[in-house]
Amino acid sequence: MAKAYILVLMGILCAKAAGFLRDAVFASAFGTSVASDIYFQIFSIASLVFTAVGSALSTLIIKNINKPQYSKNGGQEKYAAHFMRRISLMLLILTALLYLFAKPLVKLLLPSLTGADFNLAVRVMYIMLPSLLFICVAYMMSGLLQNRRVFFTPSIMSLPYNAVAVLVLLFGVRDIEIISAVTTFGWFLHIVIQLPDFYRKGYRFCLTTKGAFKGGEIKNAYETLFIFISGLMLQLCFVTDKIFASSSQGVVSALSYASNLFITFSGLFVVAMSSVVFPAISQNYEHGEMDYVRELIRYMIKLMVSIFAFYLVAVVFFGDFAVFTIYEHGAFTREDTIRVTGAFIIYSLAIFGYLAQNILNKLFYLAGKYKVTVAGTLIVVLLNALIDYLLVPRFGAYFAAVTTTLLLTAYAVFIAVKLKSIIGNYITKDLMKALGKIALSALMSVAAVYVCERVVPEGVQYEYHIPIFVTAMAIYGVSLLISGVLKDLFTTPLSRVRKG
Repeated sequence: MAKAYILVLMGILCAKAAGFLRDAVFASAFGTSVASDIYFQIFSIASLVFTAVGSALSTLIIKNINKPQYSKNGGQEKYAAHFMRRISLMLLILTALLYLFAKPLVKLLLPSLTGADFNLAVRVMYIMLPSLLFICVAYMMSGLLQNRRVFFTPSIMSLPYNAVAVLVLLFGVRDIEIISAVTTFGWFLHIVIQLPDFYRKGYRFCLTTKGAFKGGEIKNAYETLFIFISGLMLQLCFVTDKIFASSSQGVVSALSYASNLFITFSGLFVVAMSSVVFPAISQNYEHGEMDYVRELIRYMIKLMVSIFAFYLVAVVFFGDFAVFTIYEHGAFTREDTIRVTGAFIIYSLAIFGYLAQNILNKLFYLAGKYKVTVAGTLIVVLLNALIDYLLVPRFGAYFAAVTTTLLLTAYAVFIAVKLKSIIGNYITKDLMKALGKIALSALMSVAAVYVCERVVPEGVQYEYHIPIFVTAMAIYGVSLLISGVLKDLFTTPLSRVRKG
């Protein structure tokens, strides 16, 4: 488990590094212009909404394929082929409907656009809509490969797209429609890179399954819908924030850069953990191994909190340096850096809501308790939209980010409490002691940053950010080592996972 997590982490790190380079080149070329506002808001449908659909399908196919009735006579491979064909047909129909309603959708996403800018946004929407099919097929393939312990290829599936996008921008392409077409092609490459492993593991798109899986389409449809809604909370909050802040030029881009940074940095660890842990949780849950499920959850909580405690320290004290280093080139100005940094810090505080959505929610899916996650998501999204509508015009875009963060944190607390009804009491004294030690270690790293910054001459802080960051990280690591948390993370028995 630990080796698999590290492998996935390294793969995602490579893909994210390419994504950073893509964003940096894009920011240098377009800054926070109207064209970038259009691209980011339309792209958010693909990168946030469509990927949420894909993630829901990936979760559902892992959940269903591990049921005992599919464990023999090639049942998993046949079910996978049946599921993917049915879903692909539904996605094609949905894509056709989206083409019919493209103009109203663009008006909803970018209400202040008129004339030529609105027409450009509609054309960009037309270009990007096929991404729905590509994204969802890629995510279903990813889930199937993870269930067979193939972790590295799914973790780098975005690498070809990022590479192609960077090359196009470096060659001087500045037509937003061409870049949108490259983006859609890039989503198709997510499928291409996984095909060799997909076939090597015995999966096919065309296995004969006629009559083998009757009666499951309606259940799959509503389960997919519920998982999709539950997995869309953070993404809808981001989109809503940008809608109600879109009256000021460049604000959509600023919030997009900030939310992209948050998702990129935090997703590096959250997606890796979800990819490795969920197949194991699903397999053990289906076989009634609840003690081990609780053990996995406790281990995951300790590992995630140990990572994100220092992540928050790094964002608060070094977030401006990260934004400056990645984005502040060409058309991206110092003023843009200040705006993006503020939103990035605020959004990063929503990390525990992001964890709840992407990992803890999946326990409720396994138990069929969709009402809890769907109701919680709808309440958060509707409250966020209402508060944004009433208060963002008065208090500004930062207030939208604050609202999202507070609501997601409240959701995380709610889900953590309700989870006890699914798996029993997973919160133990040892877990609380470990979390207390992690918090103390984080405070030690904050003290290290504070002391180091006091001795740095004014006006040259950026030159010292890297050594200060390394010092703080070293203090944090040593504190975890002395407290015994680090040893616990590397010695927790995780070798009893059932083989898929």
